[in-house]
Amino acid sequence: MRKIDYSKIRNIIILRLGKIGDLIISSFVFSAIKKFNPESKIYLVTLKKNEDVLRVNPDIDEIYSMHQNVLEISKLFPLKFNIKTDLIIDLNDNDSKTSAFLLNFFKAKYKLGFNFSSQSKYLTHLINQPDKEKTHLIERYAHLLKESGLPISDEEIKPIMYLDPEIEKNVLNELNQFKTHYKLIGINISAGANIRRYPIEKWNELIKALRNKYESIKFIILHDWLDKKEARMITGNFNPDYFIQTSGDTFQHFAAKIKNLDLLITPDTSAVHLCSTFQIPVIALYPNVKWNFVSFAPYKTPYKSILSNSEEIKNIPVEKIIDSFEELIHELRWTL
Repeated sequence: MRKIDYSKIRNIIILRLGKIGDLIISSFVFSAIKKFNPESKIYLVTLKKNEDVLRVNPDIDEIYSMHQNVLEISKLFPLKFNIKTDLIIDLNDNDSKTSAFLLNFFKAKYKLGFNFSSQSKYLTHLINQPDKEKTHLIERYAHLLKESGLPISDEEIKPIMYLDPEIEKNVLNELNQFKTHYKLIGINISAGANIRRYPIEKWNELIKALRNKYESIKFIILHDWLDKKEARMITGNFNPDYFIQTSGDTFQHFAAKIKNLDLLITPDTSAVHLCSTFQIPVIALYPNVKWNFVSFAPYKTPYKSILSNSEEIKNIPVEKIIDSFEELIHELRWTL
């Protein structure tokens, strides 16, 4: 296969219709391309729900966001008819009919993606996907780009999330008064899927055990707007002084809060990848799915991963999380 000369590429369409965490993991692709060829233009096709993750990303020239619905295809007409595209990169990590449709819909000299049966006939550069049970997703993306001809250093291979400066400043101002005297421990209760939801009673048990042993910690309960009731149920069981109340419920606020933590405990969600982005120590809870446990592990940050004995994380014992907390703070040489 002949390599792509990225120095001559000008207009690039990148297809990434995945979840928020997928965009955080894959954002290094945009920055690596821009670093190698600053004159290139990147047009991202993604889902509407990912807009807040990407809205201040300087490596993306235009975002075309849509709901995953065939009726939304008209939103892509300006990209199809007004831009002369040199390269399309499909970052879908699975066999996908949607990717196949979009690869056929757009015209370009080069089309790059993994060698899946649905997409392969539309690609000019097919890369065999590394084993999902042995490689992190970010490593598979790096492999895709390197094999196609883009030089990337190990330092560039990392999750990326750009924060709104005003939101970042406001969150820091809220938390600064506590950071000198306490370790800030985040508890993320939102999961996006039932198999990744940890029971409220177990969160309560964990908070009680940690706070009884370590008085110099304060908790921040992180959640999306759908889980506000559950968050109130947790905080209502304890002395309010155990917790720090923070404002803002956008994903940008969520990310800025994680950036200011000392440690996060979370189900397997985008929060794990935010910790990797900001180098925040994390204890991550996973369902018993091996490829998922490997593909979406924390990356280049101190961590402990706990694998459930079933496809639901609710079966993870609280004692196992406490043990992981003890091990991690020992490795971090915390004095509490």
